[in-house]
This record gives sequence, structure tokens and C-alpha cells, in this order.
Amino acid sequence: MSDFAHPVGVDLRSSDVQLALRDAAGAVRLIRLPAAAAASGDTLVFGEEACRLLAADPGAGWARLLERVGDPVPCRLGLREATAAELVARGIAAALPLAPTELRVIAPDSWGEAHRAALSAALVGVGLPAPRWIAELDAVAPDPTGDDGPVLLLTMAAQATHARVLSPAGDGWRVDAATEAPFGADDVAEATFEGAAARLAAAVGRPLAAEEARALADLCAPAAHRLPTATRLDVSLPGLPGARITRDEVDRILAPRLTAAFSGLPAALAALGVGALPDRVLLEGVGSRVPVVAATISEALGRPVVVAPTDAATVLTSPAFAASDERPVESQPAGPDADGALAAFPVPAGLPEPDAAPPDAAPLPMTYGWTALPERERRDRRGLLLAAAGLALVLVLAGVGVLAGRGILTAAERALQPAPPAAIPGGPGAPSETSPTLAAPSPGETSAPSPTLSASPATPSTPPPASSTRPQTTSGPASTSRPATSTTTTKTSSTTKPPTTTKPPTTTKPPTTTKPPTTTTSTTPPPTTPTTEPTTPSEPPVTTTPPVTTPPETTPAG
Repeated sequence: MSDFAHPVGVDLRSSDVQLALRDAAGAVRLIRLPAAAAASGDTLVFGEEACRLLAADPGAGWARLLERVGDPVPCRLGLREATAAELVARGIAAALPLAPTELRVIAPDSWGEAHRAALSAALVGVGLPAPRWIAELDAVAPDPTGDDGPVLLLTMAAQATHARVLSPAGDGWRVDAATEAPFGADDVAEATFEGAAARLAAAVGRPLAAEEARALADLCAPAAHRLPTATRLDVSLPGLPGARITRDEVDRILAPRLTAAFSGLPAALAALGVGALPDRVLLEGVGSRVPVVAATISEALGRPVVVAPTDAATVLTSPAFAASDERPVESQPAGPDADGALAAFPVPAGLPEPDAAPPDAAPLPMTYGWTALPERERRDRRGLLLAAAGLALVLVLAGVGVLAGRGILTAAERALQPAPPAAIPGGPGAPSETSPTLAAPSPGETSAPSPTLSASPATPSTPPPASSTRPQTTSGPASTSRPATSTTTTKTSSTTKPPTTTKPPTTTKPPTTTKPPTTTTSTTPPPTTPTTEPTTPSEPPVTTTPPVTTPPETTPAG
């Protein structure tokens, strides 16, 4: 069913699909297939034709499909939908002139079993052979039996160059160290775009519009594949004057990027245990054949660099760097024109500019010492602290109440307790002795500067307002106080309720509504000492009387 005497190689390590196949005469032919698909009416198109449709209508399909292989969410193309793996498989089948006898596929190192399983099922689904997955080292590394010592293998991918130090290990290679350099084929396209955009902007006297920049990016996308043979790029966009950028201009843009990316590679490998760079440095991958790339890497590393003459053909001509195994390579599409220049890339000749990636998350602020807690954690901790403080206050007040009920308080502690007020005339149990209290101002009187302890006799004929201060030995939130609810009932100390059953202070009535008659306030002895700011009254341990706001005691007794 097929006239191919050899298998087809498929390289998936760049943003495009690279195909290599032998014809009946044994010559290797290379095909670059942009990983794009678009809907043109009732027909699906792939590769270059899909790129042209996407340049005119970005919503017509999808580009950079290799990045989505393994994603079960389908891609919609008009009224159709298919997974990225299915679209890639259909594109490969459409690009091959005849069905191959075997598919040898190299995938990125980042691909796992799920990626491979998805693409394998899609390839079989379109009538292609089940792929034979080839390990990258088996395809691109040199012959390990040469006994030439370790090798530094540089594999240039779309966004980075993978660097691996290999040592011979029997019939294969052992990876001693692996790292990356931040330079890839996309950098070549960006450098080409930068130079061409500067030329066009100078010609029109303004920056390029978004649509113009997108069309120019489409033209520059295959620069890594074309610059090895093209010496210039002639740009012609609708509505803009023509411009030309030479490969020398692109080289001047690329050189500092290459130096910055590879000058730190020896130190990075040394940190991984590599004492000295191997004498052999092998460079392969898309973009590796751009002349300035190999020259600049050789200068940065201080080693000669050998470049693989092909990209995807390495799966067919392995070992990749053995000249005796290389066959004549015919590149498709055709190379430069007669004078060595590529007059113009097809419009568009590459993939549309990918959708703008989301901006990188802002780096976390560098903090030294204490780190601020998140708001939710602060609220949680604040609640725990308040709960602990409230529990401690309840325990202290309960202990004071128990001691007072049993008469165990010392004389000094009893002196700090508020004394019971005089009984209302005609009421039961009027006291006959003097008890120490905190002198409190009557309503309407001015406060003195500071509070002190004083003795005030209580007489039945002139009852002073009751002092309802909290004990000096405790402190806490005002939620432990209880408003007075009766002015005619006197309780004994044996029936005093503990403060744990108190009500919130929100129901306390202002003292102005319960003050004694005006005829009795005139006979109340004025205070001889100042007071501080008033606080919420608390329940006296002996009796309940009309509440009067009294300042807290700030000076310990005795």
C-alpha cells in the first residue's frame, strides 16, 4: 500500500511538527508542518493554509496545538470540535504524500504517558501506524562506542535549550547532569520581528498598530527554519511601505541574548557536580543551524561546537553527528531564491501570534523578621485571645464571689469591696454602722481630678446614692456587669449571685432616670477627692440599688 521503503520520522520538540521521510531513491526529505488547524467553510485545513486563515480570522481555528496535546477538552472549529491530539494527527496524515510503513516519534521530555497515549490513539484513528516512541538520546546522541569521553549535548527547543552532560555507559549514554539555558527557537523569531518592526516603524513614522504587528509576527514565525539559508527578509504588508531586514541585523540582536543565556551555563553545570566542561559540545534542534547561534555559544563556552545538519531527520540518520551516516537532505518548502535571499516569507508563513499569556504573579514581598498574618488568621487569633481573656475573667470573678460568700476575704480585700448603701427609710434592715465606700459624685456634680478611698456614714434620713463600682482586684470587659432592677429589695450576702450570670450592659438604663429625689441630693456630702473617667457599673455583691456611674479605682488599697 506504500512505496516508502523506510519509516517516517516525526519530531514534536518545537512549536511545529517536523517530518522526515525517505523517498524511493533513499533521499531524506524534510517537511515543516505548523501545528495549526482552521475551518474553511465545511472543510478543515492544516499547516500553512490554516495559518493564512487564522491571520485573517483568529477565531477560525487553533494554533500551537502541540501545547494542548493530552488535554481532553475539545477545540471548537465552527460547528465541529476535536481534541488537539486528533487535529495534530489529521495534519500529519494530510502532509504525508503516502502512508508510511512506520512512524518514529520523538516527543518533548515534558510529555508523560497521558500525552503519548492521546497522540497514539489519534494517529491510529486516522489510519497511520501506531507510533514507535524514540528516546531523545537514542535519536540525537552520537555513537557511544567511539570512546571519545563525555559529551555536552545542547538540544534547542522552542523556549529553552536543554543542556545535558553525557558519559558512555556500555551501549548507551548516562546523563551526569542536566539543566537549561533560557534561549530557544522563539527567540530567533522575536529577534527577527524586533528588527523588522523597527524598520517599518521608521518608514511610516509611527509605531505599528496591533493588526500590523500581528501580521508581521506571522511573517517572522518561521525565522528559525529560514535563516540558516536566507540572507534577508523583505517585508510587504498591506497599507505599509516595503522594508528589508538582513540576517546580519538579526545576528546583532541575537548575539547579546545568546551571550547572556549561555555565559552562566558552566557555573550551572559546576553546581551540579561537573568539574569541567567536556571537550565535545554537540548542538541540535530547531534554530541550531542559524550561524550566529553556534558561533556565540562556542565563544561563551570556550569550546568548539558541532551542529547537527538536520532537525527531524535525526530519527532517520542516527547517530546524528556521524557524517558517514548522513544522506543528502532535500528541504521542503524550497529554500532561498537564486541570489541566496528569501524574497519574502509567505503571507503569513508561520503561526499567528499566540494569545497573550497572563501576567506573572507579583513576587511575594521580601520580609525580614516578623511576617504579617493574613486577615482571616488575624481574626481567628483575635477571637481566641478574647475568648481566653473572657474565660480568665469569669474564673477570677467566680473565685472572688465564692470567697466573699464564705467570709474568707482578708480585711484589706473587704476594704476594697463596695459597701452596702443605707436602707430606704421605712425599709427593712437599715445599717447602723459606718462602712468604707468609694465616694461617688451625685448626678449633676463635677468630677474631682483623682479617686481616693473615704468613709461616708449612711443615715436613714438621707440615703446617699449607692456606689456600684467593680472590685479593685479584677478587671475585664463591661459585659460582666448587671443593671439594677429593683430599688426596694435588699439581698443578703449569702444569696448574692455570682457574676457569671450577669447580663450584657446594653440593657442598663442611664443613671439620670434613677437618681434620687432632688431633696436628698442636697444633703449628700460632696466628694473630697477627684474621680477618673466613668466606666460601666457592675453588680454590687450585697444589694442592688439604682445604678450610679462611678469611676474605677486605680490605686491599690493599703
